[in-house]
Amino acid sequence: MEPEFPSLDSEPLPPGEALEVQLSHNQAFLRPMAQAAVLNPHTVEIQVLASEVPSLGGSKILVAGEIIKAGDQVSECEVVGKRAIAFIPDRLKTVARSSLFVLVEGSSYSNEELIGVLEPLIRIVDLTLTKSTIQPGDSVVVLPGPELMMRLLTRLAIEFQWRLIILTTPDEKCPYKPKPNSDTALLLDVDQTMRHIHREEEDGRQVIVLAHQFDALGQEIWREMGGLGRFLLMHNDASPLEPDPLPFKRGASFTAVHEKLKPSLRLLKLALSLIKAHPALLHGVLTDTLEVVDISSISESAGSKGQQANRPKRVVKYSPGGSQIKVLRPLAPVRLLSDVTYLLVGCLGGLGRSLTRRMLELGARHFTFISRTGADKPEAARVIQAIHDYGASARVFRVDASDAEATRKAVTQANADRPIRGVIHAAMVLRDGMFEQMGYDSFMEAVIPKSRGAVAVHEALQSIPGVSLDFFVMTSSISALLGNIGQSNYSAANSVLDSIARFGSASRQPTISLVLPMVLDVGVVAQDDTIETSLARKGLYGIDEDEMLRGFEVAMSQARNASTTGSQIIMGMDPGELARAIHAMPTDNLDLYWIDDARFCHIKAAMETSQKTSKASQAKDSSFAEVLSATLKNEGREGALECIAQHIGKRVATILMLPIDSFELRGPSIASYGLDSMIGAELQLAAEVAEHMGV
Repeated sequence: MEPEFPSLDSEPLPPGEALEVQLSHNQAFLRPMAQAAVLNPHTVEIQVLASEVPSLGGSKILVAGEIIKAGDQVSECEVVGKRAIAFIPDRLKTVARSSLFVLVEGSSYSNEELIGVLEPLIRIVDLTLTKSTIQPGDSVVVLPGPELMMRLLTRLAIEFQWRLIILTTPDEKCPYKPKPNSDTALLLDVDQTMRHIHREEEDGRQVIVLAHQFDALGQEIWREMGGLGRFLLMHNDASPLEPDPLPFKRGASFTAVHEKLKPSLRLLKLALSLIKAHPALLHGVLTDTLEVVDISSISESAGSKGQQANRPKRVVKYSPGGSQIKVLRPLAPVRLLSDVTYLLVGCLGGLGRSLTRRMLELGARHFTFISRTGADKPEAARVIQAIHDYGASARVFRVDASDAEATRKAVTQANADRPIRGVIHAAMVLRDGMFEQMGYDSFMEAVIPKSRGAVAVHEALQSIPGVSLDFFVMTSSISALLGNIGQSNYSAANSVLDSIARFGSASRQPTISLVLPMVLDVGVVAQDDTIETSLARKGLYGIDEDEMLRGFEVAMSQARNASTTGSQIIMGMDPGELARAIHAMPTDNLDLYWIDDARFCHIKAAMETSQKTSKASQAKDSSFAEVLSATLKNEGREGALECIAQHIGKRVATILMLPIDSFELRGPSIASYGLDSMIGAELQLAAEVAEHMGV
């Protein structure tokens, strides 16, 4: 079962509006993105026109576009309106801010072509021209790799007069074989490769071996390399490299760069200068190796875990005013009316007390309750008294909501006093028991209040001319979604509510079901600890009162658009929270009866991903003191100061709920971002650690 996803109307991509792509189960939509009101002094704001596809690696990606705003300390004059390439965090954005940018002038290549070629070109340039300078006439033996990389190496070899030897198998086509300064050798094993390398050395040429992975072939060639050999590696393996030490004793050198691109303005400028100085550098390189995907169809491409070896390089294209996108706008704040009636079915217990208090804060002043027991119970009397104490009115009809005629009369009378504009149906009766031992009456005792009650209220409102509701919210339960042992009747009742909500929203009525998990501090779970324990054993987690109330607010706000945004709001099924809840329970005490249900395969997969990410993060994570100590030792005081700045930037970004790239680490004081003394106290640890380390 796929979760409901908003059905949004397409609209042209608005120029200048900061939106961010979010993915949900192979569907993509854009959300407005919060950005600091003031642009950092050394930062520019770019209307993105092309970008790489995020790799989910947490690094940075390259974007191309037009500068639409610049900080007052940007050194280049009059940059607004100019074309630029920039590094931004690993996310798809329509408008991005960055201090790592380079102006692009005089290039005939499109934004998509530049983005498609720059990332691999930067890695090649870093390895061949900076970390290990290859001179004209040197022999470069290239092991098999991605086609785009091979084509770029071929063009660089022509421009810089390298002697390029590309290793292939007899049945492998080599579309990038150049002339006149390269050969393609059909070498099947290490012996043949080494004989070829030794011939090059005998002819007096410096030989460089370039590999794209440190596989068995690469490792064996490295082991056989002589004293003047140089081995260059572009790899994507996260595990530490362990080259054989013997070639080092013979004088060979080993240089590696990770496939994950590190943002470097120096390398970006160098790559762009090469493209400008050598117009033929990209000639034929991008033929059949570039796939341009419009932002409107990004769901097919985004979220990739990595570019496959010989798949075309994917680039996202943005066309302001042209690309048709779906934007999920934030819901307008809920504002309830003071001169109308809000009808609540049930709601005279702990949940009702909490809910009516929030509705009063949102503007409601008149409530009508339908309840079988009326206000006789002390808890119900306290709910009514609290409403009166607030200066509002409350009226209670002692009516069984499943009695259609009695409900019609109560609803008609309530509407005659003031028009009913909203309904919350939260009636419930629990009659738990094993299904095979449950009689018909016990089964229906839990079903009737919810299902027949909702139908009776709905039909009563339909019978009154002129009724126009803002919302009809029905509280369902996660037990209807997952099933629950001993609650077949209660699950069935909630499933009926979900169906009523779906039917109503399909008929353009503001009906919506709010699927609640266990609420820890109000309602039946708060009154019975055994329920919480039982649900925790099933790997489920609870929400608090405030989160429950936010759910009600969203339901009331979204009900008007339920036909397009979905007839259900499901709480309590966040994969990350579920994974944490399961991890917190002893394995031998878990009863995950639902987890292998095919309907929840996507949730299970997301949970497994979350657990793997968490374990990887824990495995790599070191305390800030350890990281700072290592940085101070390896990179000196300047590196340590940069480490501290990054750490503080991340902490500030978390506290202020702003993206990390909103902060200029070498810009103004952090106080300029709105920090007060209380927030500043949270940053004291970093300063104390730095002082202790002597930085």
